[in-house]
Amino acid sequence: MLHSRLLPGLLLAGTSLATAAAPSLKLQEAATSALHAGTPALMLEIEGRPVAVRREHSRALATGDVAWSGSWDATGQAAGGELSLVRSPAGITAVVHRGEDLLRIVPVGGGRHQTLPLATRQLPMHPPGDIPVGPLKPSAVGPAGAAPTSRVRLLVVATADAVAGYPGDLRALAELSIAESNLTYQRSGVDMDVELAGYVVTPYEESGNMEQDLRRLRSPGDGHMDEVHALRDQHAADVVLLLMNRAFACGLADQIGADADGAFVAVLEQCAAGEYVLAHEIGHLAGARHDIKRDPAVAPFAFGHGYWYQPPRALGWRTVMSYDCPTGCRRIPYWSSPDLLHEGQPTGNRNEADNRRVLELTRAKIAGFR
Repeated sequence: MLHSRLLPGLLLAGTSLATAAAPSLKLQEAATSALHAGTPALMLEIEGRPVAVRREHSRALATGDVAWSGSWDATGQAAGGELSLVRSPAGITAVVHRGEDLLRIVPVGGGRHQTLPLATRQLPMHPPGDIPVGPLKPSAVGPAGAAPTSRVRLLVVATADAVAGYPGDLRALAELSIAESNLTYQRSGVDMDVELAGYVVTPYEESGNMEQDLRRLRSPGDGHMDEVHALRDQHAADVVLLLMNRAFACGLADQIGADADGAFVAVLEQCAAGEYVLAHEIGHLAGARHDIKRDPAVAPFAFGHGYWYQPPRALGWRTVMSYDCPTGCRRIPYWSSPDLLHEGQPTGNRNEADNRRVLELTRAKIAGFR
């Protein structure tokens, strides 16, 4: 069992899927109470040792809440890691990465918090079958880096099933997923940013089939979630996310290389934080594909694949778009690129694995759908 403390006096208990002995954590209540978008650092206590978490990306939210992401370096035998959190009236919604350990923390009412087991390592990334290639053409985008910051506005449509099935603040979870996505762009030098355009709850009853539910979300006039299309226009949302509770995969994008009519994605709430699933699905809309060993297709970009690295006798890693390594790898908040290094190794190569370049080519188009 994992025993963690998030705030003084509040015991968190859950299960670590990575190791039998997971770290104890403590985040000072005074620090989180005073947290604002400009807070340069937070103090964590890991296994009794103080750790300074440096801010990398943060935002004051329209609700008055705060989204904040940061990291700390490895020291000696102690692993480095990342912390992303959202502070809302319900409490702290957070994800902590430390080596192989991944902790997801939610408020459960009455000032209490708990950790949840993560479904991301038990479920496939996508349902079976290929994601169709959309109408995006390489000739219609770019050049890379020419546009100013691309702000992608996201409408989150949460099902009533997801609201009922999630023990914490589901809107804060959506903001946490956005914060994790923005951390990947920050780390990779992609001039792109996702922001919440709106959050609505639909009474639509999930079918248990993610592909069918996403198709119904996308299709106007079919009698299912038809109100979403007017809401998308009302909120000027470039992309629409269906946040779900029942499916046999973590996420799905409508198309690889989408136009505005195909800019719809679905994410299972159990997978919404911790493995950068929202960033992964938006990556598909922008034209990014999985690692070339699992996904050798070359449209719309031959160089647009994810990347994984498996060193001998050590834990490997994989970028946002990559499927898992043969022996298991942790996902890191980086996009594949020959120009980015992680642990001294390039996160991609120029001919097959340069999703950073894909995003730089297509980000302005995605951000211009509304």
